[in-house]
Formats: sequence, structure tokens, C-alpha cells
Amino acid sequence: MKKKKYIGIVAHDNRKKDIIEWVTYNWQELVHHNLICTGTTGKLIEEAISEKCLE
Repeated sequence: MKKKKYIGIVAHDNRKKDIIEWVTYNWQELVHHNLICTGTTGKLIEEAISEKCLE
């Protein structure tokens, strides 16, 4: 069993689209860890992962 990790994610305003694409691609691995994000980035990541979980 893999250890649950804390992963910090911060994206500059001009790179938020890139980080959301990365999260969307890697969401199945990321949901097993604690994600620490800044405000807007965290909201966007939460929405992206929620959409993937509902598919």
C-alpha cells in the first residue's frame, strides 16, 4: 500500500489551464493523496476532480 502524501499545488494565473490539464490527466492517482492548494487553484482543481469522479 502506498503512503498517503501531502501534495502542494500552486499555479500562476497564466498557468492555471496547464495545471488543470495535468490534474485531469493524473486525477486517479491524486485522489489518494491530500492536496494543498491556493484559493483559486484549489477551487479549479476540486471542480476538475469532481467532474472526473462523476463520469
